[in-house]
Amino acid sequence: MVYISPMDKGYDNVFVTTSENENFKFDFVGQITKQKEIRAFRYPKDLVLENPKY
Repeated sequence: MVYISPMDKGYDNVFVTTSENENFKFDFVGQITKQKEIRAFRYPKDLVLENPKY
């Protein structure tokens, strides 16, 4: 899950939560740092990952 943190007042970073619920910050100089902010990733209940048949 990619998101903008409400704590990032400059809106100059991108934040990511992995499917293992690890949180990282990507800045514009290419640094990646692990974050303590907790964002839980989960698939929506009605998510369909296969091609529907018509």
